[in-house]
Amino acid sequence: MYITNDDAYAVFKYSPAGKFISQFGSESTDTGQFVGGKFESPLAIAADGYGRVFVSDGGYIQVFDSSGKVSQ
Repeated sequence: MYITNDDAYAVFKYSPAGKFISQFGSESTDTGQFVGGKFESPLAIAADGYGRVFVSDGGYIQVFDSSGKVSQ
């Protein structure tokens, strides 16, 4: 399970039982610029069957693998 928090500029990963596993992301200092792994305002999140995590952030969609590494 993935949860995003725009105040923390991060994505949090939890097990199905609700145990915290990891987090990824940090605040972007480049306002209006796409910076992989850094967020301006992560507001929505989705995952697909291939393990990719899509984060809507300030007009961009950033794509990560299940470990939080920037993906294509």
